[in-house]
Amino acid sequence: MALSSSSSLRSRSSKNKKNLLSSSNGMSTRKLKRILLAGDGDFSFSSSLAAAVKDGRNITATSLDTTESLFEKYKNIATDNIKKLRDTGATVIHGVDATTMNTNPQLQSLAFDLIIFNNPHAGFKHGDKSKRAIE
Repeated sequence: MALSSSSSLRSRSSKNKKNLLSSSNGMSTRKLKRILLAGDGDFSFSSSLAAAVKDGRNITATSLDTTESLFEKYKNIATDNIKKLRDTGATVIHGVDATTMNTNPQLQSLAFDLIIFNNPHAGFKHGDKSKRAIE
């Protein structure tokens, strides 16, 4: 499905959610489905997925953070993960708000078989052990 300002983001087909990979012709050749990863924080999940499938060309990974904010929060972790993603051919887009991504010009013309939105990050930094960190 192409994104439009009048529709919310939905995956192209619910039956495609079961398998990220599917056999293209019954042989051992496998085809990666088009995947959108929304709100990935430091891009660790996206990087792991791209490494697992060994081909990130059909992966678009997004984060709410701007590039500057991302590197301030996650430093080398984000740098390493983004490099790994790009090395597999994945697309990385910063500053994407999942609540308004249907109006994002970088995403509007794209279609996805699967959309993954992990639980959003609570906003505190690594190592914050405070019991009230989320409050």
